[in-house]
Amino acid sequence: MLIFMKTISMVDFRLHSEGVVRQLRRGENLTLSYRGRPLARLVPIRQKQIVAEDDPFYRFYERADPKLKPMTNEEMDRAIYGRA
Repeated sequence: MLIFMKTISMVDFRLHSEGVVRQLRRGENLTLSYRGRPLARLVPIRQKQIVAEDDPFYRFYERADPKLKPMTNEEMDRAIYGRA
């Protein structure tokens, strides 16, 4: 999949930041340039993440007992993956 990125200068970014945010909200990827050279990529964060119900971390918090001390990393590995 080929993704085209529009390039905007620092000046445009400063003067038109509201428009830049609108573009990002539409899902556009932007390249920010400084003195004519690419400096950074502005990439929107995807708001919805779909988690499969068989994901090991899905609803892991439901296994927690608030009366007990926090689990160690080894205990979490054992609970999630069946190993230490």
